[in-house]
Amino acid sequence: MGTVTCMLGTINSGANVVISIVITPTAAGMLTNTASVTSAVNDPVAANNMATAATTVNPAGIPDFTITIAPTTINIIPGQTATATITLTPINGFVGTVNLSCAGSSLLRACTLGSFAVMIGPGNGSTVLTVTTLGPQGMAPPSLPAPFGNGPLLAALLALPLFALAGLMLWPQPSGALALRRRQLACAVCLALVIAGFAVFNVACGSPAPVLPPGTYTVTVTATSGALSHSVTLTVNVQ
Repeated sequence: MGTVTCMLGTINSGANVVISIVITPTAAGMLTNTASVTSAVNDPVAANNMATAATTVNPAGIPDFTITIAPTTINIIPGQTATATITLTPINGFVGTVNLSCAGSSLLRACTLGSFAVMIGPGNGSTVLTVTTLGPQGMAPPSLPAPFGNGPLLAALLALPLFALAGLMLWPQPSGALALRRRQLACAVCLALVIAGFAVFNVACGSPAPVLPPGTYTVTVTATSGALSHSVTLTVNVQ
């Protein structure tokens, strides 16, 4: 509470004088301001020499911030990368660092942010969200019928040509050109069986390529600062 005194000097009859007084409240509640004028000259109408104005002062808002994303929806095909802009806006005088994180479906290969900590206040702050999808749909390897789909049995079958080849090398063979040709032919057959077995084993142990089915997915970006936390969602339409 205080008093402001202004010396207006001489005012001609019929003239006007405007005085502006700025009041800065320090607490919420009802604020009443009174203005009065006096003069050394007799005023025949003294009733209009005072005026009162009442003002309601509302409580100050809690410092906070908002988070928005643009665009809110993206259309993408498997293997593509898309971006969206994250904007942070301070309200009620917020000043501070906002920490960001993103999370989405595991089929969306990755979501990354240009910056994971953005300083805002008094102005806005922004960063870029990048969403990467898995590649085009792959073809799964053909499944092997039984008994080839059985791992232990397949390993045993692969070992047989190796044992046969070792036996041929160690078993006494008769001399002569015909015996030599027979032994060479048997070794070639065993070697071919080993190569074919490893090819089948490689197919059996293969894994299907990643598949990203068409559909709608979401990526959520969360912004936190102290006890404050807000989030925004990006919709990803995979075509």
